[in-house]
Amino acid sequence: MAPWFAGMNPAMTDAGEVLRVRAETATLQAKEAQKSKEFQIQYERQQKQVESQAEIEARQEAKANRQPARRSDTMLESLTKSVLRSAGSQVGRQLIRGVLGSLFRGR
Repeated sequence: MAPWFAGMNPAMTDAGEVLRVRAETATLQAKEAQKSKEFQIQYERQQKQVESQAEIEARQEAKANRQPARRSDTMLESLTKSVLRSAGSQVGRQLIRGVLGSLFRGR
């Protein structure tokens, strides 16, 4: 920060002139501070954008390098699964009916 008398002519003796020069100096300093603040905000925004772009690229690269979760079943595998499920369901149903039937027939 410049001293209060910066930019003043030593021959100035008018108090109004001294105040005007002080006000101009304060205004210039405030403008510089505002520019500096705006620059800092803009810089931080740019940094966030760069960081978020880097994160997006890293996720995309990881996704591209990742192995598929699992391969899909072939037709034969699907058919086998379906037949075994159906058979298991029928066997389970018959067992339950037999057990419940023997329990309730006795009464």
